[in-house]
Amino acid sequence: MEAKGIITSQRRRQHDPKVQLLLVSIAVIFVIVVCAFYNASNEKGFRGGRIPSTWGPRVRMLYLEEEGVLGVTTSSATTEDSNVHPAAKATSGESDLEKQDGDDLLQIVTEKCEPRDLVLPGNTRQFAHLHHMKTGGTSFNGVIRCALQRARSMRNEEIPFYSLSECGWDHFYKCFGGEDPTCTKQTDESIVMQYCAPLFAVNHFGWIDADLVTILRDPVDRVWSMYRFQTRSCYNCMPLKEIYQRIDNGTTSEICGECASVCMMQLVNHLTRNMLMNDPTTHPLSDEEMLAEAKSNLYKYISLVGVTEDIPTVAKMVGKVFPWLNETVEGSDETCPWPHSNASPSNNRCGEGGSHLPLPDHPDDETRDIILQHNKLDRELYEEAKRMFELQKKVLGLEKG
Repeated sequence: MEAKGIITSQRRRQHDPKVQLLLVSIAVIFVIVVCAFYNASNEKGFRGGRIPSTWGPRVRMLYLEEEGVLGVTTSSATTEDSNVHPAAKATSGESDLEKQDGDDLLQIVTEKCEPRDLVLPGNTRQFAHLHHMKTGGTSFNGVIRCALQRARSMRNEEIPFYSLSECGWDHFYKCFGGEDPTCTKQTDESIVMQYCAPLFAVNHFGWIDADLVTILRDPVDRVWSMYRFQTRSCYNCMPLKEIYQRIDNGTTSEICGECASVCMMQLVNHLTRNMLMNDPTTHPLSDEEMLAEAKSNLYKYISLVGVTEDIPTVAKMVGKVFPWLNETVEGSDETCPWPHSNASPSNNRCGEGGSHLPLPDHPDDETRDIILQHNKLDRELYEEAKRMFELQKKVLGLEKG
């Protein structure tokens, strides 16, 4: 009887007009608060740009918009994991990308290609270059530095920038391990960065939600360029075919001791390794799993991908999507063209008496085949990057014809 009485009392309260009025009032207040927050967010962020689709890109306004220098509205395409389009999800084995039709991928790329700029003053961790050695990345770094200096002059304010590279092996891993307070501070406080490092390092330092731009290159051309660039300092003037033999039989220590550098890892599926969210030496994956994840991460985390073989189009893309990086900007006479940086040395000191040992622009057929055998994953990843690049050209109106 007591339990029945409690239930009856509860039902009476539920039908009490005063209770119902209170509940309605609470609901109305909740709706008003939510709408006010939503409108405030739109006023600060969208500034006339369209609301993105349910894929959910974060939205930014142009850092120069208020002064009327660049008359474009903007929205960014960086995402949270929970908001990632299904076509960009990685699976073990077969990638979901292989199950998507062209329209799905075109939707992803279209949202990524919406123009946006730096927010000044604004949050840190806004834009980063994911740099792979011998892809044209040093040239792109020159454009970034030039554009930042131009923007600083136009805005008369600081725009913190920092560069972190695995090439400085000891410094990089001290920073990665939290043993370098200055490095940690600069990665935390920068608005723009250059990472000559893998994606898992970008994530480690909290930059994975920044706008990431990367350039990929045909793996044969990239490896051969790396070999010509570092023939002596990395490879002790040994023929590349012999170096691969030592990689295969585990005797690279005779070349570089513990090989605590990027030299040897540059030669075997380096691009695929750089596109993973975990270090494969501590989180082993099969070749199929690595390739599937690397392909998916192109669409999941990279805002814009370029290919070395078409740098003029890459420059146009970058200028369209990130107007602050365009060669010319209204309101400034300073231009930021793409230079050609880090060419192979004129004297590699591998010849007799420290003279130059001439190396051809391209490897012979045997060496080419050996490079391909050791970079099969990179070859497939590069083909995926070219597909994304072609979609970007279509979206941005840069198709030749």
